[in-house]
Amino acid sequence: MPQTKPFNLFVYGTLLNPNIFRAVTGLRIIKREGEPDNVTTFRPRRAILAGFKKISPEHTYLYAVPEKLGRIRGYLIGPLPPQTMSALLQYEGRNYSRRTVEVQTRHGPEKATAFMGNVKQLQHAFGYNFHDPYKQEILLEGKIEAALV
Repeated sequence: MPQTKPFNLFVYGTLLNPNIFRAVTGLRIIKREGEPDNVTTFRPRRAILAGFKKISPEHTYLYAVPEKLGRIRGYLIGPLPPQTMSALLQYEGRNYSRRTVEVQTRHGPEKATAFMGNVKQLQHAFGYNFHDPYKQEILLEGKIEAALV
């Protein structure tokens, strides 16, 4: 069913990159310069999603998967125009599933759409690497260290 109403989007991975966000959606996110017009330019707002953690099997994309005590720091962008959803669905692919979530912002809770890891598809695609949380921790640590160097 096509998206018919504007929506907030919670992002925590590649869509945090302004260049990728623009390539996928045709919209701009700005952090400092100028004011967003909330039509073609948007200012991301810090948000936290509780009950999930990020994983990155074999140094690939980040996926949000359930974790009772987990928290994911990300950004809330929007409300975005409804036609943006079809581009997001195409970009995210079958390893993700679209969900409506509640995130915490400095102004309180807000509803948002988020693309979460499709656990069954991830298990099929990554097998043992997905099932081993210790390996996930080591892989993610290595990724963070490489980014800091």
